[in-house]
Amino acid sequence: MEKHETQGCLMLSALFWKFAASDFALTLDLSGLLASAGVGYLPMVRFLPIVGPYVQAARVGALVLALVVAFVFGFRGSDERDAVLILRDTLALRTRELDAAKKAAEDAKRRADEIEAAATSQRQSDADYIGSLQAKPACALGDDDLRNLRGVRVNSK
Repeated sequence: MEKHETQGCLMLSALFWKFAASDFALTLDLSGLLASAGVGYLPMVRFLPIVGPYVQAARVGALVLALVVAFVFGFRGSDERDAVLILRDTLALRTRELDAAKKAAEDAKRRADEIEAAATSQRQSDADYIGSLQAKPACALGDDDLRNLRGVRVNSK
């Protein structure tokens, strides 16, 4: 079988079981079970001429429908249990992701605070250094001095 044919079979199978385990199908199964059990097992019904010949078939039908209903209820319960487990795993994964995101945000905030503190400290250090240079008259350089310094080339040997 090719891949698309296999997927089609799986889709049909899933559709069948979705319908077979639906409330409507279970209602039909239970109605048939009650009717056949009533015809097959109620004591006075077998004496009615209309249903008398069908008592044995109704008993077999009641047993078969009881098995079908039990199987479908088991399938439905198993399917719902699997869905609950999947949802529980998904919730646990989302919780772990949320915790990791919170931790990453806290770490980023801590690093940003450290960088800001270092920048503030550097600004204060620079301001103190600039203040100390301005206080010394020997280091008073003007714009002309800076222009002259830019033109100086250093020869390295």
